[in-house]
Amino acid sequence: MALLLFLAVVSVLAFLFFFDPGRWETLTSVIMRPLKIFAQPIIVGMLNGQIPLMPPLIFCSLVANSLAILGLILLVKKRKEIPVQEKTLLLASLLVTIFLVFPFLGTEWANRLYLMAYLPASLILILLLKYIYKKWLKILLAVLALIIMIIPTPIVIIVRGAPSISEDAYRDLLKLKTEIIDPSKTLIITRHGLEWWTAWLMKVDVAQGWGLTEKDVDKYHDIYYLKQKSGHGNFGPLGPGGPSFPEVEIPSQSKIVYEDEFFILAKALPGFLQYYQKEKKRK
Repeated sequence: MALLLFLAVVSVLAFLFFFDPGRWETLTSVIMRPLKIFAQPIIVGMLNGQIPLMPPLIFCSLVANSLAILGLILLVKKRKEIPVQEKTLLLASLLVTIFLVFPFLGTEWANRLYLMAYLPASLILILLLKYIYKKWLKILLAVLALIIMIIPTPIVIIVRGAPSISEDAYRDLLKLKTEIIDPSKTLIITRHGLEWWTAWLMKVDVAQGWGLTEKDVDKYHDIYYLKQKSGHGNFGPLGPGGPSFPEVEIPSQSKIVYEDEFFILAKALPGFLQYYQKEKKRK
């Protein structure tokens, strides 16, 4: 029975592959879609200098991974002592924590999942406090956990939200709308923080260069680089109050269509993606 089922599945897949390429492509894209979560790993981007080091993410990763290691040691050493229900909870928390702070997650996923890791990590901490019997070690772990929870509090209270561009730059950005012929078919590559304002004011799609693929590029008639020269706000990798995210690099063969004291808008020429990828590899 199992063999017949296997042959039936293979036959259907073979039929789609040879006689219905469109459906075959749709099917494979659906099956492979979950793997996209690992595209463009954050650790690779940080090591190559393409992605700035972000202290909040590094902090979350270190704390969560440390708790996961301690939880794994606890699970191995006291596997006979811990009840099945709590052992299951501990194992599930370990797996979820490790996944959420996995260094090879794609950058966009990691930016969000890293900050969620404290939830399963908190369950690990609770079980650690329950099954660590040495009083001094339990107190040390509790104090460290308390410090970790308290440290971010004054930072959140003192450092308030800040726009990523100044009011003058905002008004100047409105002038760029006249350079865009068809916003629905236009993509603008710009730095993180500026892309929000660009998409909102100019009604275009935006991207950061490192995330582009040839398939993405084919969707647009016009592709531009937008680089800010002045009028930066106080928002960047360190959060509100810190320096801005790094500006995009405009390839030398791009055509500048607009420039003033605040912005440079350059049109990407055919083949720009290959040039951009070479530049990233060179760095």
